[in-house]
Amino acid sequence: MRQSDEKHILGTASTEILLWSSRRDLIAVSNSSGEVFLRRLSWSKVWKLSKRGEGVKVTAIVWRPDSVILAVGYSSGHVFLVDVESGEVVHTFNPCEEPITALSW
Repeated sequence: MRQSDEKHILGTASTEILLWSSRRDLIAVSNSSGEVFLRRLSWSKVWKLSKRGEGVKVTAIVWRPDSVILAVGYSSGHVFLVDVESGEVVHTFNPCEEPITALSW
């Protein structure tokens, strides 16, 4: 992908995390603004999860093994579970006050 394509897709923010689904034709992408995009391998947009606050960054992303839920960890210590089909946050929790550094199912 050319740099100009990335700016068009993610705005002026840079890509931080890319994570492919092992079961579906999907890729989760976070940017330096704290947004998360779900895209098809053809790069068509499925949905966008808006940033969670000023200065809050996405620090970890993991697919549930069946690729139905995406877990997103933030620098604020929050974890959001997102329904892949709808882009809706189905559960949130705050296990700590420190940035989430890793997630695993």
